[in-house]
Amino acid sequence: MRQIAIALSLLCLVSLSAPPANAEETPVLSYSFATEWWAKYLNQGGFVIHDGSVLWTSLFVTHNRSGFYAGLWNSTPIDGTEFNSDFGTENDIYLGWRGRTGNFGYTLGVAYFDLYRLGGDPAGDLMQAYGEVAYHFPFGKHELVPFARLEYSIPPPVRHTMLDESVRGLVGVRYTYVLTEQVGFWAKLWLIGDDGRNAPEATGIAQLDGGVKVVLTQNVNMTFGARLSQPMTKTSSRKFEAVPNAALNINW
Repeated sequence: MRQIAIALSLLCLVSLSAPPANAEETPVLSYSFATEWWAKYLNQGGFVIHDGSVLWTSLFVTHNRSGFYAGLWNSTPIDGTEFNSDFGTENDIYLGWRGRTGNFGYTLGVAYFDLYRLGGDPAGDLMQAYGEVAYHFPFGKHELVPFARLEYSIPPPVRHTMLDESVRGLVGVRYTYVLTEQVGFWAKLWLIGDDGRNAPEATGIAQLDGGVKVVLTQNVNMTFGARLSQPMTKTSSRKFEAVPNAALNINW
């Protein structure tokens, strides 16, 4: 936690010290900061890995001319659970590249997930390479973005590991609707194929993220929503979940 807080602080200092760009020019760097409250840590595999409130905090920096980005993400339990006692405490590091040609977008990246026992034995950690393609269909105040994503994860090169090599495929669609300049709606429906290498069994998961977005200023907004998760095949390890969340987002 201390390391992630220091890194976030350093990135914020770098952003504040960056010279301003002319109004007509695209800034060299852009920044995205978010802090999110979740009633449970429900991950994209349909598992509740911390059955209590967590705070997710992230900071991403993008070099606009090249599309390269770097980011830090942290999960911290805020329900009185002892820090670093389960998988609800997590630090992630991301490096990647985004591009867009017309309405066609693509992303490539790598990530390191510092999971159970942060900063200690890496036996419970994962490294991941991922890629995603998407196509944007704007129409009026609406936009539909179908996408497909592939994730390949491996444990770090240590003698004993808690997790295994795994592959996960995701397909879905994102939807946004701008009701007014201050209020909008968003949703993301995705289908996830879990190969079961890091779970009791392989299964498919359907998840729906959605909610309302409230614009506070040009650079600040809040979202209020929920994540619904439903296994599509018979499974003993996962069940239907509905988890509310709220977030503060700052972009500059």
